[in-house]
Amino acid sequence: MAKLVVRQGRNIDAEHPIPSDGTRTVLGRANESDIQVLDTQASREHAEIVCEGERFRLRDLGSANGTRLNGRPVRGETELRFGDKIRIGETIMQFVPETREAADGDFESMQTSGDLPAVPPAEG
Repeated sequence: MAKLVVRQGRNIDAEHPIPSDGTRTVLGRANESDIQVLDTQASREHAEIVCEGERFRLRDLGSANGTRLNGRPVRGETELRFGDKIRIGETIMQFVPETREAADGDFESMQTSGDLPAVPPAEG
């Protein structure tokens, strides 16, 4: 299970669960979007996330201003990893596990973006 957390922009700290059943999650400015991005630079249907097995994929939907992942333009589809940051206009959302329990033992993959603090190993 995963979710997007708004780190910059309107609705900061808002959390949006991402379904893991293969359905597409549309990010965009439209009221009908699964995750509404309250940003004037967002297209009505800007990008989508789809879970394929245990992997989540991000795809730009031909938006006017593009989608960035960790500062790089998204071309075609790209795999998401915990800790990744998606930028649409001035809005930044971070892809994280839905619960802390889901992330136990998987902190190394969360730190791939270099923006998360190091987590010491559990004692015991």
